[in-house]
This record gives sequence, structure tokens and C-alpha cells, in this order.
Amino acid sequence: MTISELAIKRSTLVVIVFTALTLLGLFCYTMLNYSLIPKIDAPYVIVVAQYPGASASEVESSVTKKIEDALSALENVKK
Repeated sequence: MTISELAIKRSTLVVIVFTALTLLGLFCYTMLNYSLIPKIDAPYVIVVAQYPGASASEVESSVTKKIEDALSALENVKK
């Protein structure tokens, strides 16, 4: 009996085998040791400015420029 005949005639056996392999894989994944991976905390800054009812040019001139000027004094900020 070939593998394809076995998969067609006994489909429940195939489902049980793949379920067992999946459960074994999940179990092994949870047992992995991650002690050699360093813990990295990436620094980031998020600025949100809302000015309801204002036009785009007004927001740019009165809000965005002032925020950019204040944040430009920070070191190591690229974007």
C-alpha cells in the first residue's frame, strides 16, 4: 500500500498523525531556551498633535514647526 492509497483510504489516520506531530512541535517550541538572546529595548518617541477644524497650512505653521523646533534639540533622533 503506497502513501497516497493510505492517505485516501485511512484519512483519519493521517489527521491523527499530523495532529500528534503538531502537538509535539508546539510542546518542543515551549521548551526552547532563549537565554542567549539579548533583551533589547528600542527607544522611541511618538508625538501626536491634533488641531480640530484647522487647515493643513495652519497646522503646519502653528503646530508642526514648533514641535519640530523643540524636538530638533534632542540628540540621536533621525526621523
